[in-house]
Amino acid sequence: KKGAPGPATHRERTLDLVHTASEDGYDLDRALGKVGARLPALLVLDAGAATIGLYLSRVPLENERADDVDAALVRFAPGTPEAFRLADRPPGFVTAARTTAFLGAGLDAASGLSALKINSDLAAGASDASAAFRSPRLHGGSAEGFSIADVEVYALRPLW
Repeated sequence: KKGAPGPATHRERTLDLVHTASEDGYDLDRALGKVGARLPALLVLDAGAATIGLYLSRVPLENERADDVDAALVRFAPGTPEAFRLADRPPGFVTAARTTAFLGAGLDAASGLSALKINSDLAAGASDASAAFRSPRLHGGSAEGFSIADVEVYALRPLW
């Protein structure tokens, strides 16, 4: 449709819930493996008092640093939902990375901080304020880390 917001490739997709940790297992690799190659993904974390989202235009492969992805962070709760798009890429900044230990977004090599990091066992994560995303600490706590009660993983699949 002419004049519709957003790029055509994202307007013509549907959210498909592919993994719920409490039902399908607390395993990041298994969850991300269900997304499919080169598809955008949305992870929604229940972090107790906060509900946090991570959008990636594609999921990095294991042991990959991915700077060719679009990323956004969302704080659904508490309060009014807020979205934080990547605004800046300072030197030493990694948009997204995946190792056997975690999936991270907004990793700053100079400071060691990350906008969001999710452990591979989906039991805990960490969040720091990020100048690149212009985001606060997403879980709202004073400590870097937080516990994760549940995770939902969505694939953005083409409609056709």
